Amino acid sequence: PVECGTAPDRKHASHPTKKRVFPQTEPYTCLSGFTLDGNANGVNSFELSCEPDGKYKGDFACQNVKCNAVPVPPNSERTDKEGDLVYLEKADFQCLPGYTLDGFMAGNLKYKRSCQADGTYSKHPGCVNADDCEGHSCSPNGKCVDNDKPTGVHKDDYHCVCDDGFEEKIEDDGTRTCFNIPDCPEGACLPGECHDLVNDYKCDC
Repeated sequence: PVECGTAPDRKHASHPTKKRVFPQTEPYTCLSGFTLDGNANGVNSFELSCEPDGKYKGDFACQNVKCNAVPVPPNSERTDKEGDLVYLEKADFQCLPGYTLDGFMAGNLKYKRSCQADGTYSKHPGCVNADDCEGHSCSPNGKCVDNDKPTGVHKDDYHCVCDDGFEEKIEDDGTRTCFNIPDCPEGACLPGECHDLVNDYKCDC
């Protein structure tokens, strides 16, 4: 029988690499993440036949498995090209304003999701609300509460819950604090001086 020698390699496929003669065939198996049609459940094997002219015949190729539309994790947006991906490709994401990956104000904002060998995407929990109370306590006369739905503007994404007799005040730099509500009525204690207390006042006569 006519000899064809060792069968040629095919990209993304493995084979026994034995010397064949007519009319033998060389079996190939696509590597994980590859099939003949790119579908995750598609055929992943083929054969090349040793022909009477001493050459191998067969025009097969293993293609990257395709992943469907990329799901966008919570509180995130996709930043790279639009469209579906194939195995080994990755999609870029970043957190929406007011969110980070770990909840810290200076936390990371960017991450990737990759198309996997089975046609699914790598999992990612998405982004979480950044704690805008980080470094702001509103104390000693209240406590800081982070808003559930951030806007991305730090001074607008938290508020102070103040103790009785105090109310929230926004400083010129945007910082929120609790300050004592003035209790001295107009003209109180005249001709003496009115001294403000918490929910009260006293006169120095």
